Amino acid sequence: MRRAWLLALTTVSLAIKQGNAVFADLRLAPDREHAPFLHGVASADPLTDSVLLWTRITTENATAQVRWALWDSSEGLGQSFEAPLAGGLVTNITADDDYTLTVTVDGLAAAKAYVYQFEAEDGSRSVLGKTRTASAAGAENVTLAFTSCSSVWSGHFNHYRAIANDDSLEFWVHLGDYIYPEIDVSETYRVPKGLCEHTWFEGIGDLQSQDPSENEDAYVAAMVEALDCDASDLELYRWVQAFYLLDPDLRAARAAHPVIVSFDNHDLADTDNALEGSRKAAFEWVPQRHVLQPAETPGGSPLVSTLRHFRFGGDLLDLIMLDTHSGRLSNETGFLGEAQHEWLDETLANSSSVSWRMFGQAKGFMSFSLNRAAEGLQLYFGIAFALAIFLLSTCVGSSVVVAQRRRRRNESQTLDLVAAAIGYSRSRFDTTEINYLEKAITENPRETWDFYPQDRERFFATLEARDVASNNLVASGDLHMTYFADIVPYDQDDADSLVFYDPETYAGKRYGENKWESASTL
Repeated sequence: MRRAWLLALTTVSLAIKQGNAVFADLRLAPDREHAPFLHGVASADPLTDSVLLWTRITTENATAQVRWALWDSSEGLGQSFEAPLAGGLVTNITADDDYTLTVTVDGLAAAKAYVYQFEAEDGSRSVLGKTRTASAAGAENVTLAFTSCSSVWSGHFNHYRAIANDDSLEFWVHLGDYIYPEIDVSETYRVPKGLCEHTWFEGIGDLQSQDPSENEDAYVAAMVEALDCDASDLELYRWVQAFYLLDPDLRAARAAHPVIVSFDNHDLADTDNALEGSRKAAFEWVPQRHVLQPAETPGGSPLVSTLRHFRFGGDLLDLIMLDTHSGRLSNETGFLGEAQHEWLDETLANSSSVSWRMFGQAKGFMSFSLNRAAEGLQLYFGIAFALAIFLLSTCVGSSVVVAQRRRRRNESQTLDLVAAAIGYSRSRFDTTEINYLEKAITENPRETWDFYPQDRERFFATLEARDVASNNLVASGDLHMTYFADIVPYDQDDADSLVFYDPETYAGKRYGENKWESASTL
């Protein structure tokens, strides 16, 4: 037993040493190999015949121009810019858009893979990007990756590297909080030293990483030194967007697959005076199709909505991206706003022939009814569970004549079983998740659909009215947890209670029960 404890302590010690080694390496640097396209490339918002292409050119000139080209991926790499499948020249790239450019490529074939590249005036080329169009009728499946709430300050982006390396993926969906301008003082894992005194960076002090000369790329150090915390909101948000793309894994994911992004309250400011700057920076650095929503903030700023609709496989999947941020900032009450409800109704009117509908949005959609009944029973269940297994294993061990070595092994296994039983009981009755959810919901009640029951009920009513109340999935971000839940509407006769629903038999008003077993594979 003592040997096992020593092994455990050794493992912990090694983990600490390895952690410090990683802690000292921010692993942030621009793509110098493909300068002046230091921040990589991206494609976004795929349709059956169109995609968006994005890049940024780093230059000291007042204006720049960039050529772009796209080829069929089957033609191989390094094709000539003189004979692309599609291409063009973007001129007058200026600081007005932070030297970013987004190109809309139309006239493409459905379900087709392409490669693309950008070229500067001196012939320097960007990294080669990969993209594809959405599938048309006849496709049996679509492969999507989902991410949300990605803080560069809190750790390395291994999930982005996994997305970049997965050739089976077709598209990547980000459900909001693509950036975090502010730093959580409990998660200062990749914070460069020397950040200026801004409210975003308050309290980090000695928690920052080590001396910049020891662990930072020169470009990163220069960015930190150049940051002016008295700059405009637009300049500050642009700085954060650029800083994120110093991460090689994020750049790789953006270059590998078309991305569909929804914004939330960290991407876009919650205050009217900072909203315009954060929004402009977001649309400069994250390619996206968007429409002007006819609504205004209390301060009179127009709201640009991120609601969009993508169809895959002709009649396989409708991916409907909702905007749960703009509506809360508008003069209207509710989560979505009147214009978005009307848009949703029109979109669903053409969705009845589609097997699946997925609604991508930032906020927790299901009703959070926090059951704390098990909290006081956790310890008792753990002790009872452990004691039962201990007695059972002791009886088994004493009723059989075994060698001494076998008996010692049984004793060791018994202790392991006791530990496992306690761990299992904690996993079954631990209320850490409940405490986290309760804190998140009570401190920020406007951050879930529970605060807007009228919006959720109108959403359900629209599904019913358009005869699409089956096979609906809602993908949510924001809560920093992984959870699955059946979607159940509120009882119209009693708004404080849920309608009867039996998850074992699917009896009750469950959205999706009718075609659940027979629908195409998602």
